[in-house]
Amino acid sequence: MLKTAKTFNDPIHHKMKLHPLLVHIINTPEFDRLRNIKQLGGAYHVYPGASNNRFEHSIGVAFLAGKLVKELKKTFRGLTRTDILCVEIAGLCHDLGHGPYSHTFEDFFLQELDRDQIPEEYRECNHIHELISCKIIDQMFHKNRAHFRKHRLDENHIATIKALIKGERDSGFLADKKFLYEVVANKFNEIDVDKWDYFTRDCHGLGIQHGFDLWRLLETAQVKKWNGELHIAYRDKVTTDILELFHTRTMVHMKACQHKTIKAAEMMIGDSLQYANKEFQVSYFDSEINAVQNTTLSGALGNMEAYLQLNDQVTEQIKLQSKSERNQQSEGFSKARELLERLVVRDIYSVMFEVKSKSEHKLNDKRDAIKKWITEHGRSQQLGVHMVKFEDKLNPPNVLVYDKHNRIKSLARMKIRKRPFEGCIRVYYKGRKRDKKRGGIALRKELEGHFRWLRTCRADF
Repeated sequence: MLKTAKTFNDPIHHKMKLHPLLVHIINTPEFDRLRNIKQLGGAYHVYPGASNNRFEHSIGVAFLAGKLVKELKKTFRGLTRTDILCVEIAGLCHDLGHGPYSHTFEDFFLQELDRDQIPEEYRECNHIHELISCKIIDQMFHKNRAHFRKHRLDENHIATIKALIKGERDSGFLADKKFLYEVVANKFNEIDVDKWDYFTRDCHGLGIQHGFDLWRLLETAQVKKWNGELHIAYRDKVTTDILELFHTRTMVHMKACQHKTIKAAEMMIGDSLQYANKEFQVSYFDSEINAVQNTTLSGALGNMEAYLQLNDQVTEQIKLQSKSERNQQSEGFSKARELLERLVVRDIYSVMFEVKSKSEHKLNDKRDAIKKWITEHGRSQQLGVHMVKFEDKLNPPNVLVYDKHNRIKSLARMKIRKRPFEGCIRVYYKGRKRDKKRGGIALRKELEGHFRWLRTCRADF
């Protein structure tokens, strides 16, 4: 296998040697699309180094997944080459379903669509990109069946890969090797190679220091039995690295993912996609009728060939299509283009109010009340609301460590205090900066007149 494997040079993990089937997947149009999808969404508008894409992240996750499973094989001899390959493919393909600007597409476009505009299979799903990733994997398998068959992978293995991506521990696949569901998408305790890669890669691009050593974690990982089931456990001496891993997550979210200006930029991108949705033409080739077809942005959700045409270039395509003679009189295109042009010159939405709370229930109620008022008073084109949550994802009872005598315990016994819930609601003024003193101040007084508690939550507006 090593004679035909390929080595990728990477600024984070250095030399990454990958199985030839993974290399073939990387060289498909479905995977190549990830070169043009920013990992950190709108962060590039604030952090000039945050230019990393889903392409290199996915390769990094596949590399780390292979490394981790091969390490686990030292203590669990039952792992086969096929098992390792399935986990590596799951790591490589786990983000195939992301839309333009990654989570921005879901958070600020899909969530704002009317329910009937979203295909029924996605309506109750919190992570639509995972389901779309699985659909794309099916499509890739059918197109490249011979390459998969060459490495003895069939429909059952594809189903296993999809279960690994979704972290479906009780899916019925790999019933005697359930610990493998903790490698790519760990729903048990949140420690997985996806986070190892994107924390280190994002920190590198953002210029944020991190204190965990992923190689120490990887090299001490073993398969252990806990409460009758097999899980991944780590040596007790790397507990500090485990805690630093979650501290890094908090820092990345506070300084980048939930940064007020980044969220403002992402809201502008989402609004521009909504304005252009019905008139923007997504062109794709329909092989059934052997012709090029067009659909809307939301319509692309129900057609994988159309969806695969979407990446971060969609904003440039919107600006281009809006200038055509047919679309120059379109109100939707005009508004979309205006927002995207404002983003270029940094005329970005401003935070009018910032409501902080340590009660998620109270925060949800206040957000819903403000959103309702905005809708009822027809202010959705002038005001936007976004809720930010800072919470510790560490689950001490499920984080397992072992000592030099091979005794296993959970971090719950170490009495580690979880970071309490903390969050805030940001009310954004969508008008231009030059209109703040006129329209912005009037809107602020109008909101404060209805919600008196907002008077103590004014931002530097």
